[in-house]
This record gives sequence, C-alpha cells and structure tokens, in this order.
Amino acid sequence: MGLPPPGRATASGLVSVREATRHSHGQLEAGFAARPWDARRHGHLLERLLGVHLPLEAALDRLWRAGSLEVSWPPRRRAHLIRADLLALGRTPAEVAALPLCPAVPLPVTAAQAWGVLYLLDGATLGGAVIRRTAVAAGVPRAACRSLRGEPGAPSRWRETARAIDALAGEPAAECARWAAATFEAVSHWLALPARHEGPSGDITGTAAR
Repeated sequence: MGLPPPGRATASGLVSVREATRHSHGQLEAGFAARPWDARRHGHLLERLLGVHLPLEAALDRLWRAGSLEVSWPPRRRAHLIRADLLALGRTPAEVAALPLCPAVPLPVTAAQAWGVLYLLDGATLGGAVIRRTAVAAGVPRAACRSLRGEPGAPSRWRETARAIDALAGEPAAECARWAAATFEAVSHWLALPARHEGPSGDITGTAAR
C-alpha cells in the first residue's frame, strides 16, 4: 500500500497518511455508494461502527488520561452516540451490549499511532454528514443518525487533527501513516462482514470480507 518504511523521513505527515490510506479509503467510499440505503443497512453500519469505536476509544482514553495525547479528546468520543442511535432504531439495551467488537483493529499505544487513528475517526465525521443526509432521505429517523456527525464542532476537530499530523516528520510521521493504513484496512474488512441473516452480497460495503 505504499507505506513509508521505518526511519525514512517524509515531506509532510498529512501527505504520507493520505498516500498510505488511499486504497482502503477508496474502497470504503465506493462500497458506501454501491447499494441503496435503508434502515436495515443503516443499523448494520451502526452495529459495526460500535464494534470499532469501543476498543479504539478505550485505547485513546488511556493515552489522553496519561497525558500522551495532546488533543481535545472528550468531544471526539462517539461510542455513546452510536449506542443512542441504535436504541433509536429499536435495538434493546441488551442487544446493543451483546454486539461483537472488531478483533483485528490495531490499538494505539503512542501519540503518533493515536494521530493515525484520529485521521480515520475525525475524517469519518465529515463523510458521516453525507451518509446522514442519504440515510434521512431514505427514511431513517434523524434520531438514529446523530453519531455520524458527532458532537458539534466536527470540522474544527478535523482541522486540528490534520494540522497535528502535518507537523509530524521522520519516524513519527511514518509510524502515523502505517497505523492509519492498518486501521483503515481493519475497519474496511470489519464493515464488509455481512449483517446477521444476510449473505455475502448483503454486506455494508458491497464486497465480501477476506
């Protein structure tokens, strides 16, 4: 996927991350456009997103509380919003609590790795605004779409993340790019898993998981 090897400097941290994630990012975007949206597909997306956000947010929480992540972290949390969206769709608390976690998503343990994760999570709130409009137009209740955009201020949080990544150089920039690429790939495969009671052709991205 064109990842920079350890120790090789890059001209821009943001350019490095964009290049490293270009393939997986393109797959995700193409997958979301592959099939019409409806409440069932929306619910499956939320279930899968919760399985990603819970472990990633727990890892980012640890880094933030340890003082290793210099960012306004609490407004970036979205797991609680995803839970609320699922309840708005009619899931019970017990059903939400029993949802599986993504076993392959890499958990960050350094600041550079955390920025790689935030590249995906904060960037997703921008694309989430588009998905939200599509979902509402397809009849999904607005109350079940709040997590896609997150708390108010998503664009400014994304700009903060982009500036921090762009300021990285050398090995931290390369580490951030590798982690972002690994996170994108794990999430892409996780979202591609078919929903319960659906076959491979009914997956959220339109491609079967490997």
